[in-house]
Amino acid sequence: MRFLILAVFLMTSFNAYALGCGEDVPTMYNADWKSCSDDSQCMLIKGACGFNATVNAVSAEEASCYFEASTKKQPYCPEVVEKPIGKVYCDAGTNTCLIEYQ
Repeated sequence: MRFLILAVFLMTSFNAYALGCGEDVPTMYNADWKSCSDDSQCMLIKGACGFNATVNAVSAEEASCYFEASTKKQPYCPEVVEKPIGKVYCDAGTNTCLIEYQ
């Protein structure tokens, strides 16, 4: 029984480290990841199930870890088919990083 508990603990810890995220993988989406005041602060990352997502550069690693972990928990991910990206920008009205598709 002790071996089983140890094995589960090690597998769980290994998965977090395999993501390159350590043990502090966020469990909930944080809307602040998308906050910005200038276009240069926004960047494109791989979101849940491989879809495009925009976040501010400061939050990119944390958001990437969250999306990668949450993708693994999805029972099903649809095929990723997205339009070509025109630009990633900061919307001045909402101070939010967005994607403009072509």
